[in-house]
Amino acid sequence: IKFSLFYIILLYWRNDMLSSQRKYILLNGFGLLIAIIYSIVANQTTLLAFINAYFMIGLSYLCAGAILYVIGEGFFSIFSYTFKKFWRFNSKKEEYVAELEGDHQQNAPTMEVLSFSWTRPLLYSGILLCTITFICSMIFFE
Repeated sequence: IKFSLFYIILLYWRNDMLSSQRKYILLNGFGLLIAIIYSIVANQTTLLAFINAYFMIGLSYLCAGAILYVIGEGFFSIFSYTFKKFWRFNSKKEEYVAELEGDHQQNAPTMEVLSFSWTRPLLYSGILLCTITFICSMIFFE
């Protein structure tokens, strides 16, 4: 049985498997392992302690994925551009200087598009873990 289980794992992790699937499995497995270890180390081997730990891990995945998503979409580039433009044309002195220099029509901000490969796995794993723990807490602790 050990050989067949090892063989199945090896087939599952072969090279043609998508890397995002590996990331989902890695994140969910790591979260489960950390929740189990936390429940044992904290001397609270109850279902409530496990669900709480699993939820906190899912919530941290969700927050990290949301931060990567916001950064990756270029929100901060647009935000900083609009503030610079607002403060530049808010004062009359800066407006006159911009007109004299011919700088009254500026181009749109050059956004550096950042792409993170962990954004979707973190978001989806976080949503999955939070949903699972919410359903489990509703079922077991009515």
